[in-house]
Amino acid sequence: MHGGNPPGSCRETLRRIARTQSSCFIGRRLAIATSCSGKGMRHQAHVLIPCLPADIVSEKEYHQFLYSISPGFQEYVEAEAFLHYLNHGTLVTKDEIQLGLLRCNADLVRISLTTHDYLLGIADLSGEVMRFAVGCASSGNFDGVKHACVFMRKLLAKCEYLSGMGRVKDWPGKVEVMRSSTIKVEIALYKLYLQKLEFPDRPLTLSSDAFERSSDQRESIGCT
Repeated sequence: MHGGNPPGSCRETLRRIARTQSSCFIGRRLAIATSCSGKGMRHQAHVLIPCLPADIVSEKEYHQFLYSISPGFQEYVEAEAFLHYLNHGTLVTKDEIQLGLLRCNADLVRISLTTHDYLLGIADLSGEVMRFAVGCASSGNFDGVKHACVFMRKLLAKCEYLSGMGRVKDWPGKVEVMRSSTIKVEIALYKLYLQKLEFPDRPLTLSSDAFERSSDQRESIGCT
């Protein structure tokens, strides 16, 4: 093994890296989403990148222990995708994320982001966008909630389409969570819209409790 690390030691090292960086990503995303500094803060935010030092893994070891580091890459994809959404309102592509990895460390030219990790990371994006929509609703940002709703519905449709294209572990469960998050945002948008119609002279606001729904609710409320 490269650097004299036995398989077990290398595997645990990579898992520790993934867990540590995952926690950092989650904390950074929450800080961005709840920041009172608005777009300025979001544009200045830097997402930690899961660089794999050359003295920890070789290219061969990277593929050998890909399963161990896969969660870290998925968290990175989710974080980059969320930051990209905050800045641009669109979905980041796999190639754009790959370029971000290469900018972090030239040694990563030998490492390619797998389609599997990209898709699973993107599937988790809806949860972050939903939480961002909660913040928009609480502050009366109708357009922010509407944009999030349209974005999430389009993303859900694409992910549901992919459900029939192949077998990816955990994919059905992630799509179901995505569907639940999308419905919550649809309901919030609907309630905000009713507020605009009924009380046009009052500031819009919606508490986070409005996003809660019963587990058996499945009817989606349209937003156009």
